[in-house]
Amino acid sequence: MKAGKAVGIMRDGKAVRGFNTPSKVIDIYDEIFPTAAKAVGLPLDDINASPIARWGTVPEHENLEEDNFIFTTFKWNVHTQGRSGHWKYHAEIVHTNPVFMHPDTGKALGLQEGDEVKLDVFRPKGNTYRGGEGGVMGSFNNHVRFLKGMHPKVVACSHHAGHWEHGAVGRSVNKITDPAKDGISKEVKDTDVPNRIWWSKDRGGIGGGVAINDALPINPCPLVGGQNWYDNVCKVSKV
Repeated sequence: MKAGKAVGIMRDGKAVRGFNTPSKVIDIYDEIFPTAAKAVGLPLDDINASPIARWGTVPEHENLEEDNFIFTTFKWNVHTQGRSGHWKYHAEIVHTNPVFMHPDTGKALGLQEGDEVKLDVFRPKGNTYRGGEGGVMGSFNNHVRFLKGMHPKVVACSHHAGHWEHGAVGRSVNKITDPAKDGISKEVKDTDVPNRIWWSKDRGGIGGGVAINDALPINPCPLVGGQNWYDNVCKVSKV
C-alpha cells in the first residue's frame, strides 16, 4: 500500500504489480454496483444491482409470444453506422437494408423473399426508460430476405440506410444537386451521379433502404446509460 492505495500484490512471496484495478486483482465482487443502484433508485433485486456477475434473461424475451420476434440491428463492414451513406463506392456494395429472417419463419408468416412486411416495435420491459409501457413504440415497412443462419425467433435489419439527406448517393437517386438551391459549387460535380446509381428506384433498382431509428425505443442500461440496440421485440406482419 502507498498513501492508502494498493500499488501491488504478493504472489508466491514476491511483490508484483498486479492488474490495473483499484485492488490490483481481478474483482468478481464489487459493491459499486449496489451503491450505484441506490443512487439512481434502481431496486437492489435488479440484476444490474448485483455486486457479482449474474446471468439473466432479457425481461421482454421471457415467454415471448408466438407472433413476436427479437429484433436486432447491425452495421455492414463497408459502412460506418448511418454516416457513410454518401460514400459512392461503399453504397454501391451495400445500399439497402432488408429485414433478414430464417426461411422457416418466412414460411410460417406466409412470406416469399422480397415481400413487403411491417415491423411493429414494442418498448422494453424491466427497469429502464418507460419500461413496460404497452402499445407499439414505432413501425416501419421493408422487404424481407431469407438467411438460413438466422435464429427462427430473430429478425435483423441494418441501420445505415434509408437516408433522405446525404446527397444523391445517400438518397439513392440519379439527380445532380442544384447549386443555386442547395448552395453547392458548380465546380463540384460527379459525372457518375446522373446515370450510374443503378440501384435507384427510377432505374428499376431496390432503392436506398428504410430508416429504422425512429422505430426503436430509447432503452438505456440502468446504471451506465448505454443504448440497447439488439434486444428489442417486434411483431412482423405481411403488407
